[in-house]
Amino acid sequence: MNLWETRQYQGYRESVIRQLFQPENRRSLSSGKKGQINLLGEGWQEEVQSFEAELPMGPQGQSLNFHGTWHQLTNEQGQPVYHWYNLDDDSEFCQRIQHSNGHTYLIFREDLYGYGVLELDTLREFHFFPAESSPLASPDRFRESFIWTGVDYDPDSNLLAVIGCYWAAPFSIAVLDFSHPMEERRWVDLSDYVEGGYDVYDDLTLEGWTEEGLGWMAYNYETEETDRQVIPHKQLREWLE
Repeated sequence: MNLWETRQYQGYRESVIRQLFQPENRRSLSSGKKGQINLLGEGWQEEVQSFEAELPMGPQGQSLNFHGTWHQLTNEQGQPVYHWYNLDDDSEFCQRIQHSNGHTYLIFREDLYGYGVLELDTLREFHFFPAESSPLASPDRFRESFIWTGVDYDPDSNLLAVIGCYWAAPFSIAVLDFSHPMEERRWVDLSDYVEGGYDVYDDLTLEGWTEEGLGWMAYNYETEETDRQVIPHKQLREWLE
């Protein structure tokens, strides 16, 4: 279930944004600068500013540490056209892809879990936040979701490979059908399907798309060697069914 459009989650976001993104909470980025410009290709740029503060957002009103980022997107003419807030900037990413449908999309994070999509020529947007990982859920009902930290799109198959992990777990690769970028789609974690999975491999590393399928590599604890495999497109499609 997508929690994004619910009143509860939007109320939570608005409260965090109102308190966190204040001038006194600005902090330096890893570069030591207060802000930075990221080039996204073909003249598109992303300005990033970082913020951190202790906010009374815990279940009983206790203080929690928030570190997030404000992003502003400018087009080829240098005009600001869109902005967004990420409430948790751990391993955040923002990538621009050219889709087989002729549109160009920006894929990015807006919280620790979930993702956002922006269609650049129309500025249509889609947002997803997994309900099972709601920040408002009680501890006994909360479940971890796959955290997105990067993507690799294959225009031939319309499959999207997602680099990421579950919190405090080894890195892995998720795959979803990205034929319709503005719609919610189920994804699968390859570590749940590759023989041995998390019990055998440490940090699945994406090697990229080929004509045959999706290439990955990982260190095998049992053989103490690095394994490489290519998973055919057909097999990925079957896992997604």
